[in-house]
Amino acid sequence: MHGEGEGRRHIRKNLRWRDRFIKRFVSFAVFFLYERVEVFASSLDDLPEDVPVLAVSNHFGGFADPFLLVYASPVVPRIVARDKIWKVPFAGWIMNAIGAIPVHKPKEQQGPTTNQNMFSSCYAALAAGEPLLIFPEGITREDPSIAPVKTGAARIALGAREQGTVGILILPIGIHYEDKAALRSKVFINAGTPIDLDATIDRYAPDGDPSPDNRDAVGRLTADIELYLRRVAPNFSDWHEARAMTQAAEVTLRSEADDPADSVSIADRDMLAADLARVDQASKEEVIAATGSLDTDLSGVGLTDAEVYRKMGTGRFVGFIIRSGLVLLVAIPLALIGLTVNIWPLLLIGAIGFLPVEPAVKATAKPAGAILFFGIAWTIALWQALRESVVAGVIAGLLLPVSLAALVYASERVVRLAKVAKQWIRGRRVEAIGEQLVAKRAVVRHAVRSAVPR
Repeated sequence: MHGEGEGRRHIRKNLRWRDRFIKRFVSFAVFFLYERVEVFASSLDDLPEDVPVLAVSNHFGGFADPFLLVYASPVVPRIVARDKIWKVPFAGWIMNAIGAIPVHKPKEQQGPTTNQNMFSSCYAALAAGEPLLIFPEGITREDPSIAPVKTGAARIALGAREQGTVGILILPIGIHYEDKAALRSKVFINAGTPIDLDATIDRYAPDGDPSPDNRDAVGRLTADIELYLRRVAPNFSDWHEARAMTQAAEVTLRSEADDPADSVSIADRDMLAADLARVDQASKEEVIAATGSLDTDLSGVGLTDAEVYRKMGTGRFVGFIIRSGLVLLVAIPLALIGLTVNIWPLLLIGAIGFLPVEPAVKATAKPAGAILFFGIAWTIALWQALRESVVAGVIAGLLLPVSLAALVYASERVVRLAKVAKQWIRGRRVEAIGEQLVAKRAVVRHAVRSAVPR
């Protein structure tokens, strides 16, 4: 399931045919690669069209990051990326197709003008009202925090302004992955309050020299870009803190919901977790201790907090089994067609998760592999069908996406059945410590709301 958070109603431009194709292709791929993508961008609601936007994002998921931001953006941004991506087979073609701009490390430049060309391309894009996307950390992070931001984004913004582009907004975007290396993961994309460069220029250049050659101006703007980015992106001290704050946020929001059995919005959860990451150390430790105590009890019964809330009796369990069975009877025939065509791409994409490489590499390989493997499989299937007849080709063209959607749906329904069965079987264990769980949830909520009031 894919969700649109607040703010997706803004800036609906008339896209060029190329951008429309890219958006539809990426949306289709995201639908199958991720279980849910929530976008929160309320700060953009009142922006006029064609405003020059320089988007700056954390870089946590390798190639998956620009892939998801193309999906989330109302228009396809011009991506500023390391030149080494162009050296990867197939990836270079994709980057050229979307109009990406290569950037070189200083020590790797082939001549004195290499990155001058990059800056010139960026200035021209902003002058034309084309949005730019840059990852100012300069590296893909494995830690759940923001690395020191480099000066490139500030130099681009100040340089474009110096050349006459007015109204530049620097938009911070945070990408939150539930598990960046997993297939069918959940993602939250948070667009924060932009920096209005014209309105704040005196802050960065009180000496009256707001140029990209003014180190003080570049340094001040870079510091603000990093500050704004830390407000919207995951920024925890370590993975232990990240997991504890995320769980505490989810438990708190679920306990405050009208129906605790409903799913908690990952946008709400991750924004509350981010707020918890910014409180004082004593409050953090209280939240971590309370969450750890609850987690110990949940591990003892073999259920998550969400599964405890969704505990169902025998009647509801049987009803769910019957409904799921009827749905699967309809979906399975199409799913089998999808399995026949897509079995080897799915196996290869699934195998990515077992590669002995860093999670960021897996996150990069997942969308890139999906584009390549599914592209080959579907091309072969269409070619074989067209050899039979044009009608067969048309039918195949319609069946390929539908059958893959049915396969994904049927697979997830089977997984859901297994989870519900586990909940029903283990639910009896909860009764013995039910009051204890309620009390520990209350402790978690109290610790969270003492640190971050509603």
